[in-house]
Amino acid sequence: MSFKLSKKATILLLLLSSLNIDAQIPHQFKSLLCDVDTTGLVFKPDVKPHFKGGYSGLVNYYTHNFRYPEKARYYGIEGDVKVLFVVEKDGHLTSIKATNKVNKELEEFAVEFIKNMPRWVPGEKNDSIVRVLNVKTVSFKLRH
Repeated sequence: MSFKLSKKATILLLLLSSLNIDAQIPHQFKSLLCDVDTTGLVFKPDVKPHFKGGYSGLVNYYTHNFRYPEKARYYGIEGDVKVLFVVEKDGHLTSIKATNKVNKELEEFAVEFIKNMPRWVPGEKNDSIVRVLNVKTVSFKLRH
C-alpha cells in the first residue's frame, strides 16, 4: 500500500517538522547555536594584556620564582612548555593549561608558575577592558 501526499500537504509537513526540530533543542543550548562568541574572549586586542611592571617586572618574577623541577634536572630533561590562559578583565589569570606534551613535571611546574603570577594589566578592545586569550612559553634549559 502506498500513500501519496498532495503538494500543499508536503510543504506544510516540511514547515511543521522544521519548527519542531528547533523546539526539541533544550533552551540552555540554544545560545551555543548563534554566530556570536558568547565567551567574551578576544583574540586580537587593540592593547595586549601584559605583566605588571612590564618586561623588567616579568624578569624579576622569573628570577625569584623559577625553580627547575628536580626530577627533570636529574634526568636532563629540557623543553619549552606552551601555557594557554585567559587574562580576565580584573587581571586574574584563569583557564591555565599546558598545550603541548614535553614532560609531566615540566608541564605541571609551568602551569603552577603561571597560576602563581600576580594580576596582569588586562587587554583592551575598542576602548573597553576585555578578556584575552594568551599563550606564554616557559622554557626549561639546563646549563651544560
